[in-house]
Amino acid sequence: MLSPDRLGAYALSFSAVQLGAVIPLQLIFVPAITEAASARRPERLRFLVVGLRRGKWILLTTGLSLGAVYWLLVPIVSVEEALTLAAVVAGAALSQTFQTFGRRLLHYTPWSHRTLWMSATRLVAVVAVLSNWSRLPVAPVAIPLVALLFGDVMLLAALAGTSWRDLRGGQLAQEPTTAKLMRRGRWLVGAEGLSRAAGFAVSNLVVALAGAPLLGAAEAARVVAQPLRVAMTGLNWVVNPRIMEARIRGAHHRSDQLVRFVGAATVVGAVLYGSVVIPDWPINLFRSLIPVAYRFDHLVLVSIAAVGVTVVAVPLTTELMASQREQDVFTAERLSVVVAILCGLTAPITGAFARPLSMVGSGLVRAWRLRALVTRH
Repeated sequence: MLSPDRLGAYALSFSAVQLGAVIPLQLIFVPAITEAASARRPERLRFLVVGLRRGKWILLTTGLSLGAVYWLLVPIVSVEEALTLAAVVAGAALSQTFQTFGRRLLHYTPWSHRTLWMSATRLVAVVAVLSNWSRLPVAPVAIPLVALLFGDVMLLAALAGTSWRDLRGGQLAQEPTTAKLMRRGRWLVGAEGLSRAAGFAVSNLVVALAGAPLLGAAEAARVVAQPLRVAMTGLNWVVNPRIMEARIRGAHHRSDQLVRFVGAATVVGAVLYGSVVIPDWPINLFRSLIPVAYRFDHLVLVSIAAVGVTVVAVPLTTELMASQREQDVFTAERLSVVVAILCGLTAPITGAFARPLSMVGSGLVRAWRLRALVTRH
């Protein structure tokens, strides 16, 4: 559907959406989820309102500021396409941030099963847009983000429709203040901000040093690997509340068992998924749907490895957050960012591989540092 250079423009736009989610999500919403883990389970859903109340202006300001991505897109696509992408990026950052907060919080409540059909609603909405992309009055380069934006809006509608009754009446005995959330969240913003900024910088380095078509190939390979990320992220969202609750209770052995389970499941999942989407055989539909992802041998393999090493660090971060050691999360991220940028600078040699290699290198360093910090205390 998209040429390699426009895939590169989409990759930059998608990176901007991820970067824009960092400040509101990590500064307010993730600390609100951590605070909810210490409350009684039936009361935890009320932190949805707490998070929105404390973070609405930060969320709105950050999302709208992403319109500045226009200036990075103009050299790659037309002015009209750049304007469309900039507008969609701003909207997608707002919707993705809050739906991520809502879904993650639900897993800490007695109503975690609702996330299954909410995710199904989002998937149907995304597929509906992609299936009718040629009929939409939107530049083709913006269609993938428009589909994600529409899917997020439908998910948020489902979240509101199923949660409003449980939120009526009553209040938390003591709501965390904005200052308290920000004291915990500032380190998470620093850590996640460094990670996302490094990813954004690597994407721009690939464009500058190797060309937008090669970033487009890397983005296509990332899309092929994305179902594995979605599956493993879903597993983390289910397991992480148990890890956090075990740590808060002081059951460190139990939390460590769950962390090892996630690691083992990720390895098995990566191997099984790779065995389906890497070979050239009839059941691999990606080769016909996204042929540019297979332009370079082993690019999909490296992209799957990048997903794996990124995912295994998530439960380790949860263990530190449960112990109120957010500063250690930031400490672990600093070295991994350096590795990511160094890998990005190899783009003249590694080409399209520079971006997934940066994720593999930084992910390994991040997991190593987090594991060391968790076991230190």
